[in-house]
Amino acid sequence: MMNLVFFVIITYFAIKIAPKSVKFLIAAIALIPMAIHQSSTISADGMALSLSLFVISGSLALAMNYKRNILTITIAAATLLALVKPTYAFISMLTVVAVAYSYTKSTRFNNSEKRKTYLSKKSILQLLLLVTVISLPTLVWYFLSAEASDNIKNLLLGSPAFQQIDADKQKILVITQPHIFIIVFMKTLLIQSQEIFFFFFGRVSWVGVALPFYSILANFLLLFFFLLC
Repeated sequence: MMNLVFFVIITYFAIKIAPKSVKFLIAAIALIPMAIHQSSTISADGMALSLSLFVISGSLALAMNYKRNILTITIAAATLLALVKPTYAFISMLTVVAVAYSYTKSTRFNNSEKRKTYLSKKSILQLLLLVTVISLPTLVWYFLSAEASDNIKNLLLGSPAFQQIDADKQKILVITQPHIFIIVFMKTLLIQSQEIFFFFFGRVSWVGVALPFYSILANFLLLFFFLLC
């Protein structure tokens, strides 16, 4: 229950601070059945999704109109997101990109005659400090929980599903032959487009439960009326 409450509150503020042009997109992502289901279960996915939406909204708001209060809450959300799911740290770094863009934008306005865009030494130090603030708690937590993570990893690798996956070979393929990876990825999207669609809009509970057609239709009608409003 608290997971759902957290999701609703954070998503509400994500929509509130988002620029007008992306408010509907943020709301539409939050109303996907899979997102609603995951946010109402005992899972970190609900927190990760809502925090991701908040960081994206805050970063866009900062890039368009820099405000210190938006920066503060976005940094807090980015730090918490990296702690909830370290693999989402790249989303957290959108805050750094947005702040850097706002610095260069102010430089362009202040130096309109020279038409130069640059970051001062002070700005670079502030950006490095921002990266440290966002990433340091995650790094500390990672080293403190390294032993527990190894035990969980060993437990997962013992399952049949994980034994069929060779992550190292996948990484090598992506790095050494990106063109093949892109071709395979696009073919997968085309061949399994219907299955991927129902994965996001027509299934819940780790895609194990299929939603009836009227439920999917109701979801799209909800998004449509939200757009009209």
